[in-house]
Amino acid sequence: MARLEHRAILESVGNLNDLAPGLYEMRIDNPTGDPDCHKPQFQVRFEERRVEDLNFPDQAPAFEGVRALSEHNVALYETFVGPWVRFYTTPWSAEVLRQLHPARTSRLMYSERFSPWMTGVKWLAEMVETAPAPIDSDTPYRQWETLLSDSIASTLELAGTTRDSMYEMGFRSLYGGGWWSENE
Repeated sequence: MARLEHRAILESVGNLNDLAPGLYEMRIDNPTGDPDCHKPQFQVRFEERRVEDLNFPDQAPAFEGVRALSEHNVALYETFVGPWVRFYTTPWSAEVLRQLHPARTSRLMYSERFSPWMTGVKWLAEMVETAPAPIDSDTPYRQWETLLSDSIASTLELAGTTRDSMYEMGFRSLYGGGWWSENE
């Protein structure tokens, strides 16, 4: 069956490109029953679906475990840590922590107010902005830029997918019975 599905996808690429954006289920009608047949021996149709139509395993028990652990952690914090934090926190220390937040400090570090040499960067940016020169796509530098940009994008996409998979595996192992519970 997998061979037929794979072939049906490959032989239907043109149809896939014609579909409007959305979620679809590929349905294969194969009256011959032969997994090695080709079009027109089988027909492929794409039926529009909604996310609600997908069959997801019940994750309520896992999230119930997360809720219970979260409530337990809040109770521990309020009992043992919270009183000490409230005792030692002053308006002055709160303002210092607010100013030292990474979102603020990163902007400050690259501002002209903190780093005077950033004035040169501002000047260069204005120069480039006022005199843009289009580069021909056939130049080796433009091709190298495109190749490098595409490789960075695919690397970041792979890193994000890997990160998300690791988070999911960690969550399942802590709360959902492990990665093997998906097949049960």
